[in-house]
Amino acid sequence: MDNIVTIIIIAVAALAVGFIIAKMLEKNNAATAIASAKKEAVSIIKNAEKDGESLKKDKMLHVAFCLSSKTLHLSQHF
Repeated sequence: MDNIVTIIIIAVAALAVGFIIAKMLEKNNAATAIASAKKEAVSIIKNAEKDGESLKKDKMLHVAFCLSSKTLHLSQHF
């Protein structure tokens, strides 16, 4: 009888230790995934800002070109 109680206590302790180890590994994996996601988010934001600035410059140059072309075109008629 004492043998069965000892085996049950050891089994419960082993399950508890296994559960604790699994939770620690899960937490570590989650922290790694979160850190990776944050890095990727920062990279996406930086690229979006660069693309936005580039697009803004292109549109401003296009508008300036169109305005100068119309001004030149109008000045040729007068």
